[in-house]
Amino acid sequence: MVGGLDRYYQIAKSFRNEDARSNRQIEFSQLDLEMTLATSRQIMRIIENLLQSVLKKVFETKKYETARHPFTIPQKKYISPLLNEKVKPEKVICEAFDLVCNGEEILSGGLRIHQHELQEKILEILGYNKQEQVENFGYFLQALEFAAPPHGGFGMGIDRLLAIILNTDNLKELIAFPKNIDGTCSLTGTPNLLAVGKELKELSHAEKRKKERLEQ
Repeated sequence: MVGGLDRYYQIAKSFRNEDARSNRQIEFSQLDLEMTLATSRQIMRIIENLLQSVLKKVFETKKYETARHPFTIPQKKYISPLLNEKVKPEKVICEAFDLVCNGEEILSGGLRIHQHELQEKILEILGYNKQEQVENFGYFLQALEFAAPPHGGFGMGIDRLLAIILNTDNLKELIAFPKNIDGTCSLTGTPNLLAVGKELKELSHAEKRKKERLEQ
């Protein structure tokens, strides 16, 4: 900048002056960019446009996917245009939020879709035809026909929150009966396989009695 260039960028090899880690290499490739008379907002916009352009060119599939799940309601101003196909789905902002502490996600939440017509439209945009909607979400779509009230909520991982508060990376230290990598508990040995004989037979009888009660 002192030499008179008003902007430049380069992709070059760099050497890190710190210890090597699993996600840090001592030698790595880096993109550098600098501009004169730039604001933070202008620099962030360049970064956003750059990443959008590269990722779109490499990964675009011409198919919409949900960032979370297909049950979060759009903001109110987008609902009518979305139903009437007067707005592009990628322009729609939903009523969702995350709580993040020092880069660690603590919880996610938002408002849920409670209108049958809107839920069908969202699934249609995501590529589900009528039959696939019924096969995958029929029970839910049917429930929405009974006029669900507007609702929302959140889900918070208590163990992860404790790990952040106590500044530890090992969740096993915070759980009374932690599971191994294969999903089993070392202390109790659960879950375990059912015995082929007696236990399966008892389960079969229990299901049969339950079915008989329902038929009555």
